[in-house]
Amino acid sequence: MVALMRKGTRSVLSAVFGVLAVLHMVLIFYLSSLSSIAQPGPLEDVPSIDKVEHGAEYFFLAGLLFLSFHFSSSKGIMAQAWQLAMLVSVLFAISDEAHQWFVPGRELDLLDLLVDTAGITVACLVGAWAASAGSLPRTAPSVKLDKAMLDSEE
Repeated sequence: MVALMRKGTRSVLSAVFGVLAVLHMVLIFYLSSLSSIAQPGPLEDVPSIDKVEHGAEYFFLAGLLFLSFHFSSSKGIMAQAWQLAMLVSVLFAISDEAHQWFVPGRELDLLDLLVDTAGITVACLVGAWAASAGSLPRTAPSVKLDKAMLDSEE
């Protein structure tokens, strides 16, 4: 039962992070569909703020994907979490830039793709380091039941 709960918790965490990643992808796609995006207040005066935004949004996406893969109940997927997060994120970044090519007022920008990839790489490196350093649990917390607890339920 305890092992089942652990596997179930891993699956729930994986699904939650996966859904958040997909929602983030939908947000990126929506923003890419806009002909222009106005910068709020003081940010409009920051040079190359769009590059910072690109790096941050893809750092966040890769982080969510990494966590989804890391908490997978499949040991094969879990072992390849950073590689899978990098692959999916870079492919999405490429498709995002291709999508912008067809949006009036937008263009395919290889520098954006480079910055996206930099954000993805940093997120995957941080995730791999955290997992190897033990900062991220490999398994969900377990519940230890003693005999007295089991007897009280009867």
